[in-house]
Amino acid sequence: MKRKITGAKPDANEQIILEKLTQMESFLAQPRIAAMVGEAMVGRITASISFIRTEGSASYPAVQLSGLLGFLDKIAAIPPEEPKSPLFEAVAAGNIKALKQLIQSGVDVNSTLADGTTALMVAAEKGHDKVVAELIKGGANVNARRADTFSAFLIACFLGQEKVVKTLAANGADVNGQYIIPSEAGVVGNNTGLTIAAHQKSLAVCKLLLALGADVNAVTDSGYTPLMSSLVNASDTDVALFLLSSGADPDPDAICRVTFAEATTPLVLAASNGLADVVDELIHRRVGLDKVDGAGCTALKRAVTEGHESAVRSLLRAGANPDIPDHEGWTSLMNAASNRNLDLAKLLVKGGADINAKARDGSFALSLAVATRTSASGIAGLQGLLAQFSNAGPKLDDDYDDLAQVSLDLIDYLLTAGASPLVKLEGKSLVVAAGGDEALVSLLVKHGAPVAPAKKPRKPAGKG
Repeated sequence: MKRKITGAKPDANEQIILEKLTQMESFLAQPRIAAMVGEAMVGRITASISFIRTEGSASYPAVQLSGLLGFLDKIAAIPPEEPKSPLFEAVAAGNIKALKQLIQSGVDVNSTLADGTTALMVAAEKGHDKVVAELIKGGANVNARRADTFSAFLIACFLGQEKVVKTLAANGADVNGQYIIPSEAGVVGNNTGLTIAAHQKSLAVCKLLLALGADVNAVTDSGYTPLMSSLVNASDTDVALFLLSSGADPDPDAICRVTFAEATTPLVLAASNGLADVVDELIHRRVGLDKVDGAGCTALKRAVTEGHESAVRSLLRAGANPDIPDHEGWTSLMNAASNRNLDLAKLLVKGGADINAKARDGSFALSLAVATRTSASGIAGLQGLLAQFSNAGPKLDDDYDDLAQVSLDLIDYLLTAGASPLVKLEGKSLVVAAGGDEALVSLLVKHGAPVAPAKKPRKPAGKG
């Protein structure tokens, strides 16, 4: 029976818990922290505290209680709000008049916040070019770094503040200074302003930085050059093409020095994102077509996986090898089959792909195509059955019927092109794997697959 504590004196452990909950309530009562935590979360925490006060901590799930108290530790670690500084207020507001008065009164323009942020960094972030100039005139250190190694110059490059970048560089900012950039996976060192501007796709800042002497081929610890950074999650190609025209190495042998990232190449990145004009430009520059990234994937394989037909056509036309497997032994054709991409499968087969290549896990392009058919058919059948027993409205399986037909067309093509019908899917013959899919069974048998043997009737128990 769970113990309530209302009206009873709590034991020592319970008292400690209650004191911590009181401490949490005091933190959440502070508007700044409440805003950081969020209204919904504050409501849930408050309800939990109320429950524990009424019913006792023993009535609250132990794992959730541990999480609640752990959350208190995180809140307690939030640094206190710093007192507002007239200098930082004037800079953030872009108030030149107030700034000049403060400088004349002897204010320290290089004073910092707790994390090392300077007034110059704030001005760079806001894009207040005139404020930046005034701070420098007043003695601001243009190359000061805060705790995370960022400088005013890097912040301006990141945010595309072209005028600020120019002003800082003209006053001694290190154009090729190196920085540590955090990510969800870890931190990466040796980033430059150009690397960051390229990643942000800021063409104007990239042009300015190169004019100022930035190293177009600087390499980060993850093995990325500015060109490669410009191709990450890219949808436009202006920065990449500009960097190539400005001397960027189109095929660097950059080494990845961090464990959480994978080596790659500009061609692989461009192909992955379907940037056909960059792919064509790199091919024109005679880069290695069959270089692989950290997962063993070529540019062609990445383009196939992502369904970028133009890039696939360009790579095959240039002579890319369609049969180079990744670390799992999967070829480009296997990826096309697994993705039900008949058009890319046809391009690959015409480009010389081995239609009967086998992966490490025993997969073949044909068996993967059959798997997509059985998967789509199974879901369509299940949704159709559910629709019969519900009043949810129209039939739900149309999309899956379409997918099943696409898979059947792909299987037909592969078989016609020479795929062996004798391969297996998860240890079963393709006919057995097809189950009751009459259209698939008929197609497989037509191309030479052995008919599944009829099941023998079970003998009655007790008879020989």
